[in-house]
Amino acid sequence: MLCYLFCYDIEDDRLRDRAATSLLKHGQRVQESVFELWFRSPAHFKQLQAELRGLLPTNSNLRWYRLSDTALADSGSLDAHPPRKPPAVQIW
Repeated sequence: MLCYLFCYDIEDDRLRDRAATSLLKHGQRVQESVFELWFRSPAHFKQLQAELRGLLPTNSNLRWYRLSDTALADSGSLDAHPPRKPPAVQIW
């Protein structure tokens, strides 16, 4: 399972809501504009990229960062919800 951190700065409310709806299909929101997402394969990740390209203008500030198992193990949080490994099984 692949884990990514997605974040955006989108000024338009409608576009921001559309992006959030797409991202929430693949993981969880950890802050207003930051999401932890999980994908079964690179192909599923590419599908989301294509979906977002169709929703958002090319100048949208949307970024993603791949989180390896090592990066997740070295990550933390001050609250009760630290970053976690993707679920072993996810129902799609």
